[in-house]
Amino acid sequence: MAAILLQYTILGSAYVGLHWLTACVSHLDRYIYAPQSENNLYRKDVGNCRKPVSLQPKLSYVSYIEIKFSGSAAEKHKMADEENLPSGWEKRMSRSSAKVYYFNHITNASQWERPVGDGRGEPDKVRCSHLLVKHNESRRPSSWREQNITRTKDEALELIQKYIEKIKSGEEKFESLASQFSDCSSAKNGGDLGLFGRGQMQKPFEDASFALKVGDMSGPVFTDSGVHIILRTG
Repeated sequence: MAAILLQYTILGSAYVGLHWLTACVSHLDRYIYAPQSENNLYRKDVGNCRKPVSLQPKLSYVSYIEIKFSGSAAEKHKMADEENLPSGWEKRMSRSSAKVYYFNHITNASQWERPVGDGRGEPDKVRCSHLLVKHNESRRPSSWREQNITRTKDEALELIQKYIEKIKSGEEKFESLASQFSDCSSAKNGGDLGLFGRGQMQKPFEDASFALKVGDMSGPVFTDSGVHIILRTG
């Protein structure tokens, strides 16, 4: 009788042990194939076989590939979009309107419309007009308008911004403002500098001038002379 009881006891223990092992393997399988994230509630010490608070759905290999491909395609599309922009331009998001706009980091010009290159390459020379506002850090802080210029760089930038707004709104013409307020002797010609090539102007001014299309106006451009607005005319 004792021998029979011992046999039942051994068989019962084996059954319980097998059931416990099956549960462990099941939880281990769930842990391995579950998405790994901060919200994953499966414990790494799965040996205790405790049931998690909640179970996350398994992520199939096919779904993973689809998600990965989708992300890669989006990134490639974005890169291609950026690569197709003319030199100096980049896409930005307006904080006020949540709309996309385009900014040129060479000319500091911005616009809503997507810029399009003319495909003709860079010319040997360009023709530009400009409006210069000097400040007390300019290499020569004096002009035909003022013998001793004491305004700060920030104040000069504020003036330039006001002139840009007036020109864009149509309230004033570029030539008119340049004739009245430019600290360059070109003011007598409405700011016209004539034709010039590479190496003839200060580097920031030159880069901005060649980056503009005919008829386009720059944002504030900073050189050792002061702060400029540049209008490419040819």
